[in-house]
Amino acid sequence: MINIKNVLFKFPFGDQGWALSASRLRSYGGWGGAEYPLLEDFRMAENVREDYAKGIGSLEVLPGATSCNPRRWAGFGVWRVNLINQMVIFGYITGLTTPKQLFDLYYGGMEPKRFSVEWVLKTARASLLKSQ
Repeated sequence: MINIKNVLFKFPFGDQGWALSASRLRSYGGWGGAEYPLLEDFRMAENVREDYAKGIGSLEVLPGATSCNPRRWAGFGVWRVNLINQMVIFGYITGLTTPKQLFDLYYGGMEPKRFSVEWVLKTARASLLKSQ
């Protein structure tokens, strides 16, 4: 499914491999850093996709696979990992939370047994109240 998303929508992020020239990477402000401790890949995909839409450069999906550590998938399961990922992306796109807050959500204190729909709603509500 990830490969289909990459080919159809030209929007690779997550456990994907990237190849960019150093000058192009610099033009995007580098790779993440303290400002983007999480979602640096999503931010890069936004930049590349925007350039691609303007006719600058190209985005090619190469055959083959990249490896990633399966610990999150094994610990949380496919559905929870995908739900967590979608929550993080939603928080980023809507601007409800900062990349640092999303980093804390993604890496901090999410035990598989504790992660539930109720917990997600409670956390989202607390985040919304804090931002007001």
